Amino acid sequence: MNQTVRILIIEDDKDLVRLFEDFARMEWNLQVSAATTLGEGIRKFTSQGADALLVDLQLPDSQGVQTVHKIAEIVRGAPVIIFSGAQDEELEKGCRDAGADGFLYKGETDIETALRAIIRAAIRHQERTMILNETREEREQLSNLQRRLTAMIERHKSEADDIYQSFDESLNRLEFFLNRAKT
Repeated sequence: MNQTVRILIIEDDKDLVRLFEDFARMEWNLQVSAATTLGEGIRKFTSQGADALLVDLQLPDSQGVQTVHKIAEIVRGAPVIIFSGAQDEELEKGCRDAGADGFLYKGETDIETALRAIIRAAIRHQERTMILNETREEREQLSNLQRRLTAMIERHKSEADDIYQSFDESLNRLEFFLNRAKT
């Protein structure tokens, strides 16, 4: 992977965060920042941004699906992967409905698998963003071209109207002289 992927981990277990940071540095070109509370995570995301977030659902200042609702309002588009100790399908469904892009169980998912999931989500997000930006630029170029073509058509239409008017005036003068010549 050529490009650095920026990951924000919002997790209050500092030992787990350290494992993620160490593994990320050793294996991949990842920039990991961490927060131990949702409030701190929101501040970090707002000031530094991130390509993807790994979020625990049991934080000192937010628990459960409400955590996803709060973070999804802020990140708007950046993928949010939940890393939860709770194995609960209803909770997983609620998190996905609230805006989570993935849900991993702490007891069943190792660090490498979690990082791979985050990287895939971040790359998909980067690709979507790039495509949207290119589409926006192309749409703007087409709009500019349309304005220029419309202006050219109007200018040529105006020139054609002037030629027609001049021709019509010449024809009227010719008819006038022909009618005078007949009399």
